[in-house]
Amino acid sequence: SLSVSPGLVLRAMLINFLGVPALTLLLVMVAQLPPMTAAALLILAAAPGAPYVPPFTLYARGNFRLSVGLMVLLAGSSALFTPLILSLLIPVGTGGPGVTIDTVPLTGTLFAVQLLPLCLGMALRQWRPNLAARFEKPAVTASKVLNALMVIGILLLQYRQAAMVSLPLLLVIILLLPVSAWAGWLAGGSDRSDRKALGISTALRNMSLGMVIASGSFAGTAVLPAILVAAVVTGTGLLALAHLWRRNSVG
Repeated sequence: SLSVSPGLVLRAMLINFLGVPALTLLLVMVAQLPPMTAAALLILAAAPGAPYVPPFTLYARGNFRLSVGLMVLLAGSSALFTPLILSLLIPVGTGGPGVTIDTVPLTGTLFAVQLLPLCLGMALRQWRPNLAARFEKPAVTASKVLNALMVIGILLLQYRQAAMVSLPLLLVIILLLPVSAWAGWLAGGSDRSDRKALGISTALRNMSLGMVIASGSFAGTAVLPAILVAAVVTGTGLLALAHLWRRNSVG
């Protein structure tokens, strides 16, 4: 799907790496969120390519193959673009130079935890498809279990901070969801299934990648619980939107 839609790919890249971060920066500044809370939302804004984009798209009866292609493209390119975007956004969105991102170590971390496993998986599927098929189900199960354990661990260790969610933070999260999904929908072209794939790819950010960044650069702060809250609220809202799109599908 990506090879025959270069215009759609370009729009997906622009809206995910420029549009959503710019919109989030505007909202956190207007809402005057505390520095660590603002940093959490900016990290998520700069981290597209969520692994749950394809299942959400499939449930919404969108273009599943396109959603997989977009997930791989955005997740892979985020190893390069995310540190650069954060180095520009964090000082502005948090109110000054006191909160910064060390770009070089972060880039190395993202290459190791994001790009390298992705390339290895793609190579295995290309050269040893039977072996890749055998590992697919255990890998998916392990991913789900690890994600669940990570969420539970954060809740147990930082539940007080997660429970102290401010109204401005919730309002920004709730506003970001429909605006991002709508922007992705418009960028998806004329095909309704493509619009669903790009809308979901734009609205659903990569919580796991965000937590890797937060753990390395903002350990012990309110960034991790704020990312968790944003991911839960966004995921719940997007599931409802996917259900609505599924009900409105023709055929």
